[in-house]
Amino acid sequence: MSPDYSKRLEIAEKLRDQFAARKPQRRYVAIVWGKVMPLEGTFRSYLTTDDKTLDQYSTDEESAGQLAVTHYRVMTHLPEATVVEVALETGRRNQIRVHFAEAGYPLLGDTRYGRDYVGNPRLWPHARIALHAQALGFDHPVTGQPLQFQSRLPREFQLKQK
Repeated sequence: MSPDYSKRLEIAEKLRDQFAARKPQRRYVAIVWGKVMPLEGTFRSYLTTDDKTLDQYSTDEESAGQLAVTHYRVMTHLPEATVVEVALETGRRNQIRVHFAEAGYPLLGDTRYGRDYVGNPRLWPHARIALHAQALGFDHPVTGQPLQFQSRLPREFQLKQK
């Protein structure tokens, strides 16, 4: 094994360990169907996978899934939807999509977890899910210096309030 490869593997493991320890800060913006209430809250469940569809879903049984914790804050209410800021305490596959759909507020454009709410081209005519990774923060794996990366909202998220 070359020294370069060993160093890259060590760095990758340090980053993976930060994510496993829930250290990175991840912030998203999502647009969901309906009027989200209360204005802020937390979804906490154990996510598991359906063997037939491979969809994720929540269970109360700790032994049947992996802990998933999603914090949200309403940014603005639109006539038929809500813009929310989402912070992940854990990072499970499709966690945000599952939590909001199960609460009755599926993400706009989500054909997997929001099947019954997908088709409103007037509100969301885009061929993508209304979910945007806005910020990621973690410690540099070599220097330990905190790093913060931000991304502007895409054009699709510039919705006009009525």
